[in-house]
Amino acid sequence: MTTMYTSPNRCSGFFLVGIMELMKVERGLASWPVSLIGTLIDCGGMGLGILATTLQVLISMYFERYQGAANGIMFAGATVSAATFPKLVLFLSETYGFRGSLLLLGAVLMNMIAVSLAFREPHWIQRDRKRKKG
Repeated sequence: MTTMYTSPNRCSGFFLVGIMELMKVERGLASWPVSLIGTLIDCGGMGLGILATTLQVLISMYFERYQGAANGIMFAGATVSAATFPKLVLFLSETYGFRGSLLLLGAVLMNMIAVSLAFREPHWIQRDRKRKKG
């Protein structure tokens, strides 16, 4: 999820060129939306920090035995996305055009909300908490 949050910043050149071609404007005007995206991502840094902390807590709750490997896989996601996301965006742009690629990427991001709702407290932790109360 953190990867999807920072991906637009990694592909800012794609957005700049796409806006220039779509709106038929020069670099100065086309850079405003790209700068706005970066500003909004920076303003959301506190939310991103909470998200990263929450993911670490969830990993420690679900993976007691292989916690180090699970954390390594989680943090490797940002590196993998830095290598694959620009290629994916370019492929989508060539296949569906600039607007279609933005529509598809937006749909993927909206589905991340549904994925995040699947995270619940593990049943063994809920059971231990009930024992301590009762």
